[in-house]
Amino acid sequence: MKKQLISFLLALTMILCMAEPALAATFPDVPEDDWSYAYVEEAVALGLIKGRGDGTFDPTGEVTWAEFATMTARLLYPEETATLPATVPWYEGPFDLLREKGVSDRVDLMGGFYYYNGFESPGEVMCRAEMASFIINALSAASYQLPTQEQINSVWFPDLGEMLMYDLDDIRSVYALGIINGTGDGSFAGDATMTRAQAAKVLIMMSRLDKTAAPGTPEMPDTPDVPDEPDTEQQSLTPESLYSAMIAMKAQYPEGMPWTNANEYVWYAIPNTIYTGGGCVAFAFILSDAAFGDLPAREVSPVRFEDVRVGDILRMENDTHSVIVLEKHENSVIIAEGNYNSSIHWGRELSREAVESADYMYTRYPN
Repeated sequence: MKKQLISFLLALTMILCMAEPALAATFPDVPEDDWSYAYVEEAVALGLIKGRGDGTFDPTGEVTWAEFATMTARLLYPEETATLPATVPWYEGPFDLLREKGVSDRVDLMGGFYYYNGFESPGEVMCRAEMASFIINALSAASYQLPTQEQINSVWFPDLGEMLMYDLDDIRSVYALGIINGTGDGSFAGDATMTRAQAAKVLIMMSRLDKTAAPGTPEMPDTPDVPDEPDTEQQSLTPESLYSAMIAMKAQYPEGMPWTNANEYVWYAIPNTIYTGGGCVAFAFILSDAAFGDLPAREVSPVRFEDVRVGDILRMENDTHSVIVLEKHENSVIIAEGNYNSSIHWGRELSREAVESADYMYTRYPN
């Protein structure tokens, strides 16, 4: 019995001695009680991040384009980055790999592209909004599953209107994916920088995403001709369905949300035209797209009350204000509008006379 007890104590001592190194922190400046410890340790185990030359991690240091792009390359293309030859500067190999895969450092701006030139300015610090666009660009190039437009539209931050120079869908996408959360006050703070500890968490959240299709998936063979199906899109254009589609946007654009001419939106509904509208125009276009999808729009003038339907956009007040129709009653309409006292407003009622005083309207109902 005594020998068995001694053997058990020796075995327990050996187990504890072997377990101790695994519990020790990799970096002295990221102790076990730090919020980022688990993320940093996992990122190290996956080969995504490395410390500074002095053996520290520098968790509060700001993340540069060179650092985050290299980390992203290691995450998305581990085998290829592992065999990259040493380059001077050290980040050139990962940069070239990402370019080859179709990843760029561009960010959408109102239908065009605003280039931050992160690959050309590797030492520049990456802000949160830039990181969001870079992540979505990289995940898309690597064929990862991205949020649906419905999921994107369900995300709202109180400071989204302040970040028009960024791609707002990218910002909402990383939130919908659980990669980057809002700040403590509920805002996204797109111009704020990210620390290396925060970047470690971002990488781990990215590593848990689903990859749904491999790049270069062959196209499906042509399908045989099938009889024409009923136009279900046109059948769905009921006042109830259109109202539901627009009112669902209220969660994202609530009553009283600040909204001015600085808030812009690019509309492609008018054939062969790219229309960038601000303020009231932008908000009407957003709700119109939510209701009608990609159906084309046309201008109608003069405006007759009997012709106005749910979802039509009225241009009012001597061509200075746009509203969109939510409901139509016997002698009035209920509208939604942006830049109404510099904010979003739902539910104002316009009389038949006010409607017919409109300069013109846009409708997306088929002729």
